[in-house]
Amino acid sequence: MPIHLIARLKTRAVYFFRGLTVSIIVLSITGYFGRFNVFFDITSNFKIQYLILGILLCIFFTITHQRTWLIVSLACVLINLIEIVPWYIPQGNVASGQPLRLLSLNVLASNQQYDQVIALVEQEKPAIAAFLEANIIWSEKLQVLAKSFPYHISAKILEMELYSNIPLENYSIQRYGQNRGNLLANLMIEGKKVSLIISHTMQPLMFDKDGFKWRNQHLEEGIGRYVKHLKTPVILMGDLNITMWSPYYKKAIHYSGLRNARAGFGLLPTFPAGIPGLSIPIDHCLVSPDISVLNTKTGNYVGSDHLPIITDVTIPNN
Repeated sequence: MPIHLIARLKTRAVYFFRGLTVSIIVLSITGYFGRFNVFFDITSNFKIQYLILGILLCIFFTITHQRTWLIVSLACVLINLIEIVPWYIPQGNVASGQPLRLLSLNVLASNQQYDQVIALVEQEKPAIAAFLEANIIWSEKLQVLAKSFPYHISAKILEMELYSNIPLENYSIQRYGQNRGNLLANLMIEGKKVSLIISHTMQPLMFDKDGFKWRNQHLEEGIGRYVKHLKTPVILMGDLNITMWSPYYKKAIHYSGLRNARAGFGLLPTFPAGIPGLSIPIDHCLVSPDISVLNTKTGNYVGSDHLPIITDVTIPNN
């Protein structure tokens, strides 16, 4: 290849990577203003991807001896690293109490890997298993779990199925948008009442103002303000269609006082499943501060576009 063509390609590559650096920094910052615009809120979800790209850009600018742009790319890395590192810092001491394994999975209505989901439950042996996007077919296929779980709630209007080894009381529903909302129930654990919330919010799309509105209202009212007034320990599981970096997530956490069970165990991306490097953490298990988290992990791929979230907690005796 002629030398002048090589020089031209090199120049174009340099400008491309500089432009990419500026774009990533802008997108890293716009996420903090998610309350003003659905696009800004969506950009808050990709801190992992921004960090990975920032590191690659640092390597490129180091190799090409572009000191100024290396500093700029390092700023990009730092902005996102600040948001990611805390999730890997171990949390406080674990209190003694009743151990409990929780499993939550958005099965994906079109997914037909029914046996894989059943096998997952048999392998993990949760005390409580919640399934979202469980349409009529999934509801029928999951009935085999009744052999292992004596307590069952089928909230067909929300496409939710809840199976439990622990008695469930005072079942009710909160709706936020079509087929979305909260399934509410009380758990009685050694005479202690625990509020259980299975939640699935609307997906916020770029040109769907209603979905964005319903999701945010769900987070603020159905989680934040609702949990704030509960007098019992709370366990919330589900697909919230939001990551920990969204202002709407942070507001819901602020109001509710809940904490994310993945804290100290890493980011644990769940969607889209099976696509390394593109996944983001939008499935969550949130618990009251008095509930200790022993471990949180993602389960095996079972044909859904979501990975299951599996959490071990202890419910305090007192």
